[in-house]
Amino acid sequence: VATAQVRVEEALLAGQAVACPGCQGPARKDDACIHMDCACGVHFCYVCGRDRYPGVVGTGPDYRATNKRDCGCDAASPYLHRQPGWGAFGRAELGESAAHGALLEYHRRRMAWFVRVAKESVSAEAW
Repeated sequence: VATAQVRVEEALLAGQAVACPGCQGPARKDDACIHMDCACGVHFCYVCGRDRYPGVVGTGPDYRATNKRDCGCDAASPYLHRQPGWGAFGRAELGESAAHGALLEYHRRRMAWFVRVAKESVSAEAW
């Protein structure tokens, strides 16, 4: 049971952040666009985790559109709440914006996926 509990706790934490493709450190998003700038200097997509400028660290001369790898996640919009199907999660009665609501739902779905994976990795008796 302790193993299952630890796995679930780890899964819940993992679902609330995306690993930077450069340093593998956890990155947590606010409710702005899906583009991330890690403290290590790597620029990546929060949705798919891909490095947006492979081989480019920081904002030097190589940080420009011609070196950008397009992952496609921002084809509709660089904002999560403006992606198809993601605009209706904000709860206005609680003062929650559509952007924040979409981000919370994104994290809920990631946490659920990680918990499912954790559950599959532990024997049925442990649950």
